[in-house]
Amino acid sequence: MPLEEDKTYYVATSNYLVNGGDSMVFFEDAVNITNTDYLIRNAMIDYFKKTDTLKPVIDNRFIKLD
Repeated sequence: MPLEEDKTYYVATSNYLVNGGDSMVFFEDAVNITNTDYLIRNAMIDYFKKTDTLKPVIDNRFIKLD
């Protein structure tokens, strides 16, 4: 869907990018920044603590050669 100029959009990203990392200089003009003090790595750790195992799907991308 196209962006609507009269709406407010929120972007969740890492502190690295919001501080201009990887040349993301457009974040310098942010109207407001909310620091959650919750790193992406911690979100991943918390997720995998709650998720018992990964559920792989067999999709025939790999073929075992004898």
